[in-house]
Amino acid sequence: MQPSSGKTVLIFGATGNTGAHAARHALDAGDDVHLFVRNPDKLSADARARAHVIVGDLTDPAAVAAAVTRVSPDAVVVCSGHPPKDRVAPLNAIAVAAVEQTLGETGRLGDCFLIYLSGLFCEPADDPLPWYVKLMRGVMVPAFGYQASFADNRAVTTYLTSGGGPASGLRFTIVRMGYPIEAPSKGTIVPVRRNPSGAVTFDDMGLFLVELAHGAHRDEALGKAIKAFYAGR
Repeated sequence: MQPSSGKTVLIFGATGNTGAHAARHALDAGDDVHLFVRNPDKLSADARARAHVIVGDLTDPAAVAAAVTRVSPDAVVVCSGHPPKDRVAPLNAIAVAAVEQTLGETGRLGDCFLIYLSGLFCEPADDPLPWYVKLMRGVMVPAFGYQASFADNRAVTTYLTSGGGPASGLRFTIVRMGYPIEAPSKGTIVPVRRNPSGAVTFDDMGLFLVELAHGAHRDEALGKAIKAFYAGR
């Protein structure tokens, strides 16, 4: 385990496409990285060697709370999600509420920053999607079996933007990611105002999440559901 000179970061979903890249970038940044996973065998050998691995289930709020208490993170990065055609059931909605409650109970709401990776289709009340994107959502979500993922993302978005987050003082950002692909880096991801087109790479998005954990774009992102895409596109 290498000594850390950066942030203490707790990552949920580090065995997923974006989460694996986020874990690698956080480790490369010198962060003290803690990975909460259900199956550690899915982690890369490098991640197992360099990070602290916590075995648990996101649907178990006690396990999530124990991890937050134990790690006392500067940032919590939530990259977990339902696989396609998974049954509709809460996942991140349980975990995010447990994180918020635990930070409140331990007096760390003002010290920890929650970064939640969501899909672009889950819009907050103050930033509704245009009609053509809603039409696309109505076709793509059932066609590709993303009902569970969409329902979970929508629940977390509502909770953070108009429910538990603002009421408690939780410091958070929701990152609304467009269509992701596994490919080499395509450039620098930044918050954008428009509805992005094209695709983002998992690698670039993982780095962007780590940069947010280190304070990048904080004025633009704090307490908001930002759209994240490539600069100048």
